[in-house]
Amino acid sequence: MLSFDELVLEFPEQVWLQFSEEDEAKALPNDEDYSNNEARWNAYLNFLSLNVLFAWFQEEDESQPIVLPARKDLLSIWEVVNGTAIQIGGMRIVLIPSDDIDTEEFYVPAEWVDIPSWVAHYYLAVQVNFDDHWLRVWGYATHQQLKNEGRYNEAERTYSLEREDLIEDLNIIWVRQKLCAEELKNLLSPTSPLPSLSSAEVEKLLAQMSEPSISYVRLNVADFKQWEALIENNIWRQLLYEYRQGKVVKPITETPTIPSESTAVSTPESVLNLPKYPRRRIRQLLYFVAALATGMLAILAGSYIRPKLVETSRATTFSCKNNNGVPTTVVSTHRGNISLIRWAYNLGSEAGYRPEKRCEEVSKRFQQYYNQGVLNFVTTGRQSNQNIVCVSSEKGGACRGMLFTLKPSDNPNQVIQQMFDVASYASGPIEQSSSIYIDINKLLETAPVEKN
Repeated sequence: MLSFDELVLEFPEQVWLQFSEEDEAKALPNDEDYSNNEARWNAYLNFLSLNVLFAWFQEEDESQPIVLPARKDLLSIWEVVNGTAIQIGGMRIVLIPSDDIDTEEFYVPAEWVDIPSWVAHYYLAVQVNFDDHWLRVWGYATHQQLKNEGRYNEAERTYSLEREDLIEDLNIIWVRQKLCAEELKNLLSPTSPLPSLSSAEVEKLLAQMSEPSISYVRLNVADFKQWEALIENNIWRQLLYEYRQGKVVKPITETPTIPSESTAVSTPESVLNLPKYPRRRIRQLLYFVAALATGMLAILAGSYIRPKLVETSRATTFSCKNNNGVPTTVVSTHRGNISLIRWAYNLGSEAGYRPEKRCEEVSKRFQQYYNQGVLNFVTTGRQSNQNIVCVSSEKGGACRGMLFTLKPSDNPNQVIQQMFDVASYASGPIEQSSSIYIDINKLLETAPVEKN
């Protein structure tokens, strides 16, 4: 495993920055500010990345960077979408942070590319490594690149570019920042106007998306253009945020009109003054606090807890746990807990990640794809000239989302059988063709559950 200094020497054109435990504590969000753990983690990633890179921008350029939009608007954005915008002179940058291990592709939420008033000149790929307390900007792309060359993923609603298509050297940004406004416009690609929403359409969208149990709210809207029109408007987005926090209890009786001027950016704040927190951030703490809060509400409210919240506590969930010293992806089902994958060997060690980190990351992806409804089969495929293990919605179907990459020396079919230990099942969930397809639904119904 390479040290921080060795990584800097290995990738000298990338921006490498270290952060402290104090930096982590400052970025820890208030539990009541977000409706679910996914939103809290998204806010945490964005705020930590923003703080660290904001200080770096101040040192690198004489122009004072400005965070867009205001603090109150950032809360409503981070509740539903990943990304943070910064203005430096006449240039706009969007930070897209991720704690993913794999950096073969850069994924940008479509909102930042398609909403006319949200588009930026540059999009920075930020990787955060909590194990070793560093982040790096491993590349960036222009709006024109993403719009014209990027691959649009309908299921995840993202634009993506492969790593080799990104630019590593940020010095080019500072050179272009000195260019005239007309030159910067050349970095942008035209965007289509968003639909005008009627009062009835706004009310319907708000009603559909206000349930806090919907973790990935942006993926649950049938008409994504309507979704983009909704969240572009500060007032409507704030209403959605407050509904998801339970701060608005009365039904909507009238719909705010769209202001005549662009509503995507409020009064900017050059310094983002979120509260400081004395306790060290760890991912488990976020989940613990949320679980504790839910438990206390149940005790206090008794039968007044909404049925939907009770139902979600019994939903299928994927998490990383330590089983006899081995990081394990565990699935909590109606039958009990199932050990799905034991991360007994060091996948991803070349990138500076331990099995614990790989377990956490892949477990999170399992949950994401399960929530999206595409986790029916696990198979293998190819992406960016690499073998990958991925999910598919149907037997024999194409990859719908990557779980992790494989080493060039790995035999994909052999790896997938070993990882899921399919030979141990009397009636295994394996579907053999040119590629192996693991039927996840059958596996969860037949795999042995853990003993209490």
